Amino acid sequence: MALNLAGSPSDTASGILVSDGGQVLLARRRGGGEYPWDVPGGRLQPGENPETALRRELLGGLGVEAMEYRHFATLETDVLDETPATHFVFLVTRWSGQAENKRPEAYAEVRWASQGELAPLALLPLIRRGLVRALQIRGFSG
Repeated sequence: MALNLAGSPSDTASGILVSDGGQVLLARRRGGGEYPWDVPGGRLQPGENPETALRRELLGGLGVEAMEYRHFATLETDVLDETPATHFVFLVTRWSGQAENKRPEAYAEVRWASQGELAPLALLPLIRRGLVRALQIRGFSG
């Protein structure tokens, strides 16, 4: 079942990819400020649903085709200009392709990280907790 269409030009869709070895895929955004590390994704286009945006962003940004995924979380925030935004996060459990940085203008770096490697990375605490939870759901407890 598809989630609702984008309601704001700031709405995003992101994917948490967890490898069979218990690593998560992270992207370090250029100009990411205090917390540049994030899960890969991007903004929804007008009229686009979050699932379509997820597949488009992963394919265009990483060369990865999302094959199986499920809704993981929906976060409501205000962006810097106080525009409300909805962030749709998916747990991607199967994909095809090898992740590589296809958007060097957006991502300074793309890498896999284990739970133990998350601690020193500049991640929003909410994102860090979500990654740990996703690893637990996939059977990796640290």
